[in-house]
Amino acid sequence: MKFSKEWLLEWVNPNKSTEEICEQLTNLGLEVDFFEPVAADFSGIVTAEIIATEQHPDADKLKICTVNAGDETLQIVCGGKNARAGIKVSLAKVGAVLPGDFKIKKAKLRGIESFGMLCSETELGIADTSTGILELPANAPIGIDIRDYLKLNDDIIDIDLTPDRGDCLSIKGIARELGVTNQQKVTQPELKDVPASIAEKIQIEVEAAEACPRYCTRVIKDVDATKASPFWLTEKLRRSGIRSINPIVDVINYVMLELGEPMHAFDMSQVHAPIIVRMAKADEKITLLDDSIVTLKDDTLLITDSKNALAIAGIMGGKNSGVEITTTDIILESAFFNPLTIMGKARRYGIQTDSSHRFERGVDAYHTITAIQRATQLILEICGGQAGPVNEHVTETDLPTSNTITLRETQISRLLGFDIPSEQVEDILTRLDMQLKGEDGVWQVTTPRHRFDLTIEPDLIEEVARVYGFDKIPSIAPIDQLVMLEDSEQECSLTTLRQQLVERGFHETMTYSFIDEKIQNLLTPKVDNIYLDNPIASDLNVMRNNLWGNLVIAVANNQKHQQERVRLFEIGKTFEKRAETIYQPNIIAGVISGSRYPEQWNASKDKVDFYDLKADVEALLPQATFTPAEHSALHPGQSAQVFLGEKAVGWLGALHPRISQKLKISGPVMLFSLNIEKIVQIPVSQYQQVAKNPSIRRDLALIVEEKVTFRQAYDIVANSANDLLISINVFDVYRGIGVKPGYKSIALSLLWQDPEKTLVDDEVKGAMQNIIKSLETALGAELRE
Repeated sequence: MKFSKEWLLEWVNPNKSTEEICEQLTNLGLEVDFFEPVAADFSGIVTAEIIATEQHPDADKLKICTVNAGDETLQIVCGGKNARAGIKVSLAKVGAVLPGDFKIKKAKLRGIESFGMLCSETELGIADTSTGILELPANAPIGIDIRDYLKLNDDIIDIDLTPDRGDCLSIKGIARELGVTNQQKVTQPELKDVPASIAEKIQIEVEAAEACPRYCTRVIKDVDATKASPFWLTEKLRRSGIRSINPIVDVINYVMLELGEPMHAFDMSQVHAPIIVRMAKADEKITLLDDSIVTLKDDTLLITDSKNALAIAGIMGGKNSGVEITTTDIILESAFFNPLTIMGKARRYGIQTDSSHRFERGVDAYHTITAIQRATQLILEICGGQAGPVNEHVTETDLPTSNTITLRETQISRLLGFDIPSEQVEDILTRLDMQLKGEDGVWQVTTPRHRFDLTIEPDLIEEVARVYGFDKIPSIAPIDQLVMLEDSEQECSLTTLRQQLVERGFHETMTYSFIDEKIQNLLTPKVDNIYLDNPIASDLNVMRNNLWGNLVIAVANNQKHQQERVRLFEIGKTFEKRAETIYQPNIIAGVISGSRYPEQWNASKDKVDFYDLKADVEALLPQATFTPAEHSALHPGQSAQVFLGEKAVGWLGALHPRISQKLKISGPVMLFSLNIEKIVQIPVSQYQQVAKNPSIRRDLALIVEEKVTFRQAYDIVANSANDLLISINVFDVYRGIGVKPGYKSIALSLLWQDPEKTLVDDEVKGAMQNIIKSLETALGAELRE
């Protein structure tokens, strides 16, 4: 927002330089982008009056002007089209210096002497364009320095506000902040309630009360829109970056800048009562003031009459009902529109206005009548006319209310790290228009209605801190005791899991928590997706319910870049719908593809398979068991569920060929996924004395059905043997000659050892017979000859 420093000083004057004021505003959170002088540097230019003019005898475009400069009368040759007797002008006398170090000297123009120069706005450096010499108000005194008369020793300040500080999009709001930080009273101009002189008013019907809980109108008749806006008004607008249009529009813009309340005026002759506030109909059209034709959606709030759309509420008025210089009767509009209703609509239709900028951030819902009275006052002063009564439609239940927040002095000290006297806290908050009740360091604070950003206790503490001054907060080194953190032997840390995978050649990756719906549906087609309302990209529109999606995408991308061997893992949350809540487990997942070993001369080039990844998972979970099971993302014949005891903790297997084909991935891809919460509890290591006695090994070659797994055989052997059996291992699996179809041969090595004495064959022999008998009974196993 741009504004004039002199305008701000009319409200509050801290007697500080522009640089100091800008620094204070920035420290308050109202960041100043820049400030610049209102006019370029010049001197020696005074107010004057043209007494008489005559045509130059030798130049059609020049006039000879007799000018009263106050202390003398001068002859000036001027080319301004608007130079005429009776107007007040700016005169550069001989010796004056214009912007660009241009010095005025006595001169002859086509043989006629000229003792100075009548200046335009561009020549004074206060405007980019002009149509003639600068005309001053008729009551301007003669002979005084133009810089003093026009208050050109002024600066334009441009502040960049954060979206939550819509209350500072006005001179009133900025003055309030400056007054608080300087502990000065803010003096606002006299705001008069203008009584009605006529009874006429226009009927209001509000169909969308939630979107527009307060709507006010006022009829003003017999205005003269041909009158020129006062110079003080157009100058304040110009210095705020708004051009003058006509006196009625200028007043509306002025009130918006002064009080922060956007308003609108309709040409009453173009309005067919009643005025109706409603939501637009789908594909309804309106022609706006900028001549653009907009096709509306049904969530857009409209101001209409009984026949036509008059304006997009809070954004821009319609072309047909706009105020022109021929307008004689107007309807002033002042309203509160719900910020959620206005938010985003201007951008949707490719327009951005000062009005929408304020309404979508929130304006004071209880300020509408004050604004309409202020605008009435100024319009009647400038354009004349007769005002009717203010007509107001209010839905109290839909109006925003003030928040009451508990503020504790102890919390101020805790969050800021130092104490602020309670008297100073109360003074700061009171100057910010808050109401305080309480004692003993606890206040009940009622926030002002124009502050939509104050909802919780830390918001109030931030207000205290920024007004007190962040630069005044002392630098205090934190003091705390160093306490050794507990590190339980029964818990496996994420650091340990990461380190184990890195040691096995994996690289950790971090991906988005959301993924393309199409890819997720390939992996888990029967799981309900959680959709994002505002995704950062169209192909990242659902929350991930597993980590495999982004990992297989990473494999596909690596293969496109000729990186065939991939070993990746990720640790992160997944998101699943469970009844009325969203379950967010921590998961560790990994993927391998390509060759089993890095390329080298003495290593095989075999591709990875199920058992390579199974070994990686067993390195993480030595106690894990694996049960064949089917998963929608995994190959039906190469997938297993991972268990710790009786508890299922994850999945392992080959990526389903259908998915590989869809994603254009070549070669086998192996995946695992483990629930971290279920695997962090690990058994505590128990000390066992190292045996000094030799061990005895016995081998068993068993013929069993294909469906029999090593785990089944392992469990039977372990349960059938005595306590001296210390190792069971499978060292060969054979299918072929000598083994009938549907069967296989599994060769097991069994290792016995007694820590107390040397074993003898008879002790092992009995155990072996018991094991063989159990295998025959449970699995139908036969010893292979």
